[in-house]
Amino acid sequence: MQYQNNEASTSHNPDLGWSQLRETIVMLKLAIAHIDYSLTEGESSIDTLTQSFTDIVHSMQELEANTDAQTSLEDVVNLIHHETDAMRNKVQNAIIAFQFYDALSQRLSHVSHNLDALGQLINDSERLYSPRAWHTLQNAIREKYTIESDKKMFDAVLNGMSIDEAIQSMQQVNDTDEENDIEFF
Repeated sequence: MQYQNNEASTSHNPDLGWSQLRETIVMLKLAIAHIDYSLTEGESSIDTLTQSFTDIVHSMQELEANTDAQTSLEDVVNLIHHETDAMRNKVQNAIIAFQFYDALSQRLSHVSHNLDALGQLINDSERLYSPRAWHTLQNAIREKYTIESDKKMFDAVLNGMSIDEAIQSMQQVNDTDEENDIEFF
């Protein structure tokens, strides 16, 4: 999906061109970016889970077929050790893919809370036209993010980056983080 975001938030430094409509659009685009990224990440994780479970079943079938073909007990033990190591790696990949659900839940919860806070600001006629109120909302939203890549995407969208560019940037950050921060159980 192609989104354009030609305008950045100016609530931190309002000028005569400042508009609550522009701020609303930026905030809505941020919500869209988080939803789109969450869906993309979820789809990738489901593909990984499906492949991991398929590989595990295949490994078990091969183990069964190959143990019947072995002539010595030592060969059977070696084969079992080799195949269980391979299955352990596949299970670890599946566990990592399941971790997406936590991030997905956090992101969608943030989107829900952020849209609620945005609605409250829009509904408050005293704050609606206040650049300071918009800036305060944006700071409060950013502070609630616990995932560093979410903060970076937030900053990028608020600074005028298109949603597609922000999502690509976030994917690159997460790819780098995954190489360094994978948890094995």
